[in-house]
Amino acid sequence: MSKVILDVVSFGTAYQFDLTEYWVRPAADKCGYDLVEYSIYDPGIRTFEILGKGYPPWVEEIRSGKNKWDLRHCLDEAAFVPGGDEVFAEFPERRVAGVPEHLQFPRCLPPIQFCYVLTWRRDLLGSKIIPNWETFFDIQRVPGKRAVRDLPHGMIEVALHALGRNVREELYDPTLTREQITGQVDDALAMFDRLGTDIHWWGGSYQMHEALVNGEIVMGAAWNRRVMRASQALQPGVSHGDALIQANAKTAMLLCDWWLIPKGTGNEEHANRLLECMYTDKDVLKSAARWCVSQSNLIPTEYMPIDDEFTRYHLEMGSWKNPEYVLDINPQFWGKNYTWIAEYWKKWLTSKKNAR
Repeated sequence: MSKVILDVVSFGTAYQFDLTEYWVRPAADKCGYDLVEYSIYDPGIRTFEILGKGYPPWVEEIRSGKNKWDLRHCLDEAAFVPGGDEVFAEFPERRVAGVPEHLQFPRCLPPIQFCYVLTWRRDLLGSKIIPNWETFFDIQRVPGKRAVRDLPHGMIEVALHALGRNVREELYDPTLTREQITGQVDDALAMFDRLGTDIHWWGGSYQMHEALVNGEIVMGAAWNRRVMRASQALQPGVSHGDALIQANAKTAMLLCDWWLIPKGTGNEEHANRLLECMYTDKDVLKSAARWCVSQSNLIPTEYMPIDDEFTRYHLEMGSWKNPEYVLDINPQFWGKNYTWIAEYWKKWLTSKKNAR
């Protein structure tokens, strides 16, 4: 019998290389599977070919039999895309120990959990100020440049929360009409309009990193891991309590990436077996802990011992272990609504930039 070969793909670069070497490959070895290779010298070669074009083209590739991936690491808008039941394999009986119940779905499993969190430069903002999302938009009382991601996912929630809205009821409720959701999005955009020209837009998280380290911003909406890396770059060896770059755990909005198994490859059961080994085998999880510490908060976190207090503080801020987090960003909502909201956001953002 020929050996099973699985084509597993993530976001490319060193991120995917470490993910594969520390987590996926040890599980594949345990299962007796081979992985389609990619070169460490060109770590982007196995990345998404359609990244940036959205996930609907990949869905069409699956429907037409042109898909070549057996297991893919994706974002919310792919994992919960309308019609996903037609193109992604489901395993209703799969219940993985260590994964919180609210993150268990028959079509996908979360590899990592992280968050948008409010971060700030204590030396620039003032040592006595602990900002929240309301402070973020109060440009009159607390002046200075803010960092905002140039995509709506998460940023809409930040603005609505600052307005005192119940995001779960006023944005995520599945009974809301398009018109009602549009009203909420408009209110969120009006909040960003308040900031005027005091916005530092970031797309790649390295842009957020540089703005924090260089002191170009006083505060920003950032990934929790990026806050950690920026703080390490600015003050190597500092404790989180003494760091100039701070983050407010009470502002954390949690989200996940997801593993998806496309239908029609003939390897669906093997891909699911690989996933189950990745999440349950203690030897595999011990190896995966190395990727956890270097990248983000891995799920299941019960098997992810982090000895370094500084790293643990920042990574667990972006996980369900954070007792103070404010919101789970709803993947079903973004799977259903991402495309049109992103286009709506893009038009607003273009008009804002053109008005400068």
